[in-house]
Amino acid sequence: MRRPAAALALALPLSASPALAGGGDPDLVVFAENIELELDTNVDLGDVAEECARAALGVDLLRFDATTANVGTIDLLIGDPMCPDCDTMPEATCGNPDFHCSPAGGHGHAHFTNYARYELFEPGGLEPVRVGGKFGFCLEDTSCTPPATPFFDCSFQGLTVGCEDLYSRSLGCQYIDVTGLASGDYVLRVTADPQGKIDEGDETNNSSEYDVVIAGTEELEEAVPGTSLALRVTPGGTRMKLLFRAGATPFTLPSPPIAPPLEGATLAVADAGAGGAGQVFQLPAAGWKGLGSPPGSKGYRYKGGEGDDCSRAKLTASRFSARCRGDAVALPAAGAVDVELVSGASKRYCASFGGEEKRNDAAKLKRVKAPPAPCPFL
Repeated sequence: MRRPAAALALALPLSASPALAGGGDPDLVVFAENIELELDTNVDLGDVAEECARAALGVDLLRFDATTANVGTIDLLIGDPMCPDCDTMPEATCGNPDFHCSPAGGHGHAHFTNYARYELFEPGGLEPVRVGGKFGFCLEDTSCTPPATPFFDCSFQGLTVGCEDLYSRSLGCQYIDVTGLASGDYVLRVTADPQGKIDEGDETNNSSEYDVVIAGTEELEEAVPGTSLALRVTPGGTRMKLLFRAGATPFTLPSPPIAPPLEGATLAVADAGAGGAGQVFQLPAAGWKGLGSPPGSKGYRYKGGEGDDCSRAKLTASRFSARCRGDAVALPAAGAVDVELVSGASKRYCASFGGEEKRNDAAKLKRVKAPPAPCPFL
């Protein structure tokens, strides 16, 4: 089922209206409602454990309600999952191998493992650009259309004919993590029982699709003040000592999908007066470590290995510093020295050191107090 996009930021699809299945079988249909984009939010650590979110802090989520209805001719009977106390034993396996104890936020009970699949596609795309995590449901009768009455719950699971199981968008894992995704048009696909574990009267109506618009999740470049830059020529190459210090507005740290410990970083230095000639330093992911708890919440520290161009670097919300050695910029610099830190190929911090000059000759250059400048050359 495909829904047209709304004129505003996100489409709100119509309800599904499938035909009743014939035969003596249950028949599941699934649909999404109240689709909303939630930016720069936090999730429970259990969501991260279930691989629903990439981090607990600062993530962008496409949230929605998901409802499964039994429109068949007989009840879906699953029964007792035979799980231990899931509140005290999250992630434990259950007597029924199709179930596990969900650690995701707002749950703490037995989940039918991989009961649902959530995918986000570009229009016409064959492969999803984002997928949900280890989705599981507690299949129970949340609401029913008379004469049907609720019977099943999380301790004895199933779905009565004429009843629906609603999973609210506020629950853990009830979303797709879209952090860092480019703005644009996408298609949300919601699928029930993607692995075909449940025998149904109709297996062709287990998915529904919705046009949505994602806006405002891509990483933006930041123009930062150049606090100090020192270049010194040595027999082993030019040494560089660099400091960006945040002003009244703190730096925005890279979001988890493009953070240095996952994607690495590059540091580029160029002489604007010499046609941008300079050097790009590689700071590989293996050298980075997240600071704070959870890791990365307070920034990142880099330590280079033997032979690496950069020996150390540190990025927090208040500053970035680095020490590197290489060819860098030929001295004396002909113009402003442009510097750009790039995390994960998309998050950029840029400065142009044309500020107060302490010394500029064939051996040493130092510039301080440069004003913020837009990303100039990469």
